[in-house]
Amino acid sequence: MGATTPLPNPPFIEIPGLPNFRDLGGYPIASQPGKVVRRGVVFRSAEPSRTTDEGVSRLRQLGITHVYDLRSEQEFERGNKHGLNRPVKEWEGARRVFAPVFRHEDYSPEAVALRFKNYGNGPEGFAQVYMSMLTAATAPLNESRPYHQIITHLAGETSPPTPLLVHCTAGKDRTGVICALILSLCGVDDDIVAHEYSLTDLGLKERHQEIIAHLVQEPAFKDDPDGARRMVLARKANMVQMLGWIKKTYGSVEKCVLDLGLVTPEMIENLRRNLIADVQSTEERLRWDLSMATEDERYRQSTQYRLWSFTSSHLTSLREKANNLAQTHIASRLRAASPPVDPLPEFLTPAQESTLLTFYTVELLRAAAFCQLPTDIQATAATFLRRFYITNSIMTYPPTELLKTCLFFGCKAEGYYMRLSKFAEKFPKTTGEEIVAAEYILCQGLRFAFDVKHPFRALEGAIMELRRLGDFDDDRINRAHRKARDILKFSPLVTDAYFHYTPSQIMLASLAIADEGLVERILGEAFTGQGEAAKEKILNVIESCRDMLKREPPEKMGNYWGTPESNAVIKPLIKKLKKCRDPDRVDLVALQKAKREQALQKPKSKPKPGLKDDGDVFGGKIDDARDPKRRKVGSNGEDVFGPPL
Repeated sequence: MGATTPLPNPPFIEIPGLPNFRDLGGYPIASQPGKVVRRGVVFRSAEPSRTTDEGVSRLRQLGITHVYDLRSEQEFERGNKHGLNRPVKEWEGARRVFAPVFRHEDYSPEAVALRFKNYGNGPEGFAQVYMSMLTAATAPLNESRPYHQIITHLAGETSPPTPLLVHCTAGKDRTGVICALILSLCGVDDDIVAHEYSLTDLGLKERHQEIIAHLVQEPAFKDDPDGARRMVLARKANMVQMLGWIKKTYGSVEKCVLDLGLVTPEMIENLRRNLIADVQSTEERLRWDLSMATEDERYRQSTQYRLWSFTSSHLTSLREKANNLAQTHIASRLRAASPPVDPLPEFLTPAQESTLLTFYTVELLRAAAFCQLPTDIQATAATFLRRFYITNSIMTYPPTELLKTCLFFGCKAEGYYMRLSKFAEKFPKTTGEEIVAAEYILCQGLRFAFDVKHPFRALEGAIMELRRLGDFDDDRINRAHRKARDILKFSPLVTDAYFHYTPSQIMLASLAIADEGLVERILGEAFTGQGEAAKEKILNVIESCRDMLKREPPEKMGNYWGTPESNAVIKPLIKKLKKCRDPDRVDLVALQKAKREQALQKPKSKPKPGLKDDGDVFGGKIDDARDPKRRKVGSNGEDVFGPPL
């Protein structure tokens, strides 16, 4: 197994044997430029039972005086039942505070089953689970009052408070809720709060498979490993959904915790006094450039870089090849039709296919917005569509059907699971069968590489850095933030930016369009001491990417696409497409059924002369030994496993 990629520090701190350990400080206060959440006070992690002696020594160096354990006795019992060895870890100088979020009654089979079921319902399900955690933690019958204890510690008379560590089992859900509340009460933007929550995916990456293996022992996940995998992930959309639900229900996070009796107004005031601090010039900070370096390193190790990065000439060549192959195959089928098609229709050119691909990408984004899908899913689905039509022609597979399949499959790729029937209802005269008919074809076209890295996280890091620098007023930064985000949600998705540039390069290009001065300041800080040559090189790349994004500004979604001007271009191309499309692939449902029937009726092929069979290669006669066993399973002489190897 290769070496693991180091976690960004800050916020992560390496503690041997203790995963997902990080500092909750360093995040900017939205309404107070130059202010951040105080570092070195609140730490979060997974459960610490495997912490080594060296790890304990490092925890002591951090000065942690209290360890708030949000697990319950029932959880320990369930863990022992499944053979987990998670003894309580204590060390001198730190007091363990047993503060279970859930009471005994919350572990009834019905309650546990409901929580597990909600985890499978995407961000909405996670938000329901997190609100149930908040309700359980603030319930009058919950004598431990876990969240209240933690905030009381932080809102005490001592300023700054003594450092504390809060954890549950994975340090993801119960820990994530209280950490989100603390950051929100301090005045950190929701988007940054959700970003901090999503870092758990990095912190727990090395233990994902281990956690999944234990989850599938639960009745709710016994036959659902995909459900267990979804439960482990900490998608940003989960926390965005919870914070949105709180604001919709209560008006604000502050009003919510007051109404639930979690805190008093005085406690909130003291919390802010104790946790909000000035940025220290000598303090090691949450640097956006280090974060982006880590993101770029991951990008260059990803399938997106290895399989889906092209020079402009190579991309053009691939599309021309796909177009030529489509023309050859379609012409052959039209001539073989009954009656034959003569003369052959005029085929689409590669340039015309490119224009139609942009149009159908825009249509996909419109459909995604109508379905109220999160931004990451919209971007992933659009990327899937554009990847597919690099090596496949629009004349071969109908884009109107593929865009629906891309949307549905994009939901699954991003861990946002929606019932097929519910998804199909969003589209008139569309069945679930039609949506999934092209799913395997799509997977083949994507080369079974479903990882898509987007520039949205890079933008949040850049905005955090600009606020930390304090050279610009908040209004200017906020305007640029909104405009750059609008650009990222459209321009790179309907162009070839994802095939030519890294996520951070796309981000910087979008920010340069929004406010070039901000990018110059960021690069000036990032390239301090590295010479002008390195800075000039990245500026040239950013300028090239910016030119590409400017060709499709987000304003075109409303003032060009769907207007008479664009219709005058697109309608003749669609009319032309209907005449030259592949007759065997117009109906993907029928194509799928025909392939199944063909596979069932395919006769056993005779071995070619001189070709060795499996028995000759591997030793022994495999077929002779297998056939009696296989026949026992079949009925009426049929073999349920198909023909012999």
